[in-house]
Amino acid sequence: MPDDGRPPQLPPVPSGRQFLELPITSQQVWESYAHVASVLEDLATAGRYQGAALLADACFTDDRMVAVLNTRINGVFALPMEFKTQGEGEDESEAPDPPKVAELKAMVAKVVEDNWETIMPAAVGREMLRWSIMLNLGIGELVWQWKGDLLLPTVKTWNPMFAYWRWDTRSDWLIHSGGQVELNPGDSRWVVLKIAGHNHGQLYGLIRAMGWLYLDRVFTFRNWSRAIEKYSLGVTKAFMPSAASDDDKERFQAAIANMPHEATVSLPDLGEDGKFDLEMMKTDEAVNWQSYVERVKQLDTSIAVVVLGQNLTTEVSAQTGGSRAAAKVHDEIRQDILKADVEVLSSVIKTQILTPFVFYNFAHDAEKLGIPWDSLVPDVTWNVEPPDDKQQNANALSAIATAVSAFFTAQAPVDYAALLERFDIPIQEKFKRPTKPPPNMVWERPRLPFLEPTDLPDPDYRENNYADPPPSAWSKFSRMSEKEAIDYLRVLAAGAERRPAKMPKAARLGQLTIDDLIDKVTPQASKAMEKENRTLLALVLKADSYPAMREAVQKHFKGSKPAKLRELLAKAIGIAQELGTLSAQ
Repeated sequence: MPDDGRPPQLPPVPSGRQFLELPITSQQVWESYAHVASVLEDLATAGRYQGAALLADACFTDDRMVAVLNTRINGVFALPMEFKTQGEGEDESEAPDPPKVAELKAMVAKVVEDNWETIMPAAVGREMLRWSIMLNLGIGELVWQWKGDLLLPTVKTWNPMFAYWRWDTRSDWLIHSGGQVELNPGDSRWVVLKIAGHNHGQLYGLIRAMGWLYLDRVFTFRNWSRAIEKYSLGVTKAFMPSAASDDDKERFQAAIANMPHEATVSLPDLGEDGKFDLEMMKTDEAVNWQSYVERVKQLDTSIAVVVLGQNLTTEVSAQTGGSRAAAKVHDEIRQDILKADVEVLSSVIKTQILTPFVFYNFAHDAEKLGIPWDSLVPDVTWNVEPPDDKQQNANALSAIATAVSAFFTAQAPVDYAALLERFDIPIQEKFKRPTKPPPNMVWERPRLPFLEPTDLPDPDYRENNYADPPPSAWSKFSRMSEKEAIDYLRVLAAGAERRPAKMPKAARLGQLTIDDLIDKVTPQASKAMEKENRTLLALVLKADSYPAMREAVQKHFKGSKPAKLRELLAKAIGIAQELGTLSAQ
């Protein structure tokens, strides 16, 4: 990069020179498939655009091709334009620009917007996009001029007829009145629009498909017109008595010969009662005119699919049995092509037109603020998002309201807030669902005295669990209010009434421990609760598995007699089983 900070392809000052285009010729007569094959092969293998450009120019005379091309081009230039500062609305997580930087960026975008018709007139953009669609090569030349203290470029289009691709430089070259020049996009002189890619781009222009369709339409309409001319002009049969005199025959022949635009055939009447008469001869009923109609329809559909990616938006009607839904689906396919065209066109505008414009006009302002000058290059694009269908939105809201009313009437256990959020329906703040607290806030919630972490044998338990949330059972208890926790333990006790009288010893001891906890769970009795049972419950809630629980009990009650330790383990297992049963329920 040069020392002045400009990109290598930008000269210190844009040249005021203009290149002159060679005279453009036209060829409207295409009589053979071999001729079309020859120019398309010349384009694909030799990279010469002249023959293909002449063929594309002929395609522009076909009514169907002009219509679909205009539909695709108008799909871009009929959209509302947007002039944004670089990256505006893309990543809101980044820190905002300082006020002076933001002000400068907004000013540059406003200058571009105010002078856009001078920089790139709509007709210029349409022509470049048309050639880019057909040949994958739209060529523009930047002509620089002063407007006050502002150096403005204006895009001038070129016909790609005299362009060619060079394999040694991997670039396009252009023959002009003074010689030839390499097209270097972004060098402050040339703008090259290739919507289908740069390298091997001559292989991807739509002319390689449209050329054959154009010739098929020419032949189909020509043959159809000849058939109409041949079979629509009837032939008149003139009957003359064979025994009539030559003078009478001549007078009759002269009379019918003066009938305008009619072909006549003289036929002798060999019957006994011969007479002079005229009769229209019937044409062959076997002429298959329907084949021409079907062929034209097929070609029309093929052209629409090639250019637009669909055909239903123009073909669906009530008479053909189509539906609005089918047209909507196919219109979305065309929307993808539209978005791709806008994306490439916006990128070319930014990198090849606005980048040199910003460098020559605002690089010194960026240097004063200590920011890269290319961060001032604005984004110019078109809003391709379709507008909301208000009728469709109203129908959707009506359907949702009906469903919610039906659920409510049936007393279905539906989370209505979640349902409304699913369809982006705003909910008043007081009706929103409470959000789940973050894990590190769990220990800050009110807890029962007998569930305080200080009851646990590990002195670092509280500190450790700020970063590492406790097991799910303890988390469940810690989120409960005092009343909810008491009710929870009472449910555990009530479950014993539904169990068999003969329970395993572990389960029986566990149930007795829970009963004891319930008896002493009220705030008045919490201090008198037996510390042994309180510690057992804390150990059970802390452990995430039976082996971990057993190890914790043995460690805490180390030194107890074997019989006592077995009893404590049985109690702990019983408590864990009761908690597990309730969780499963």
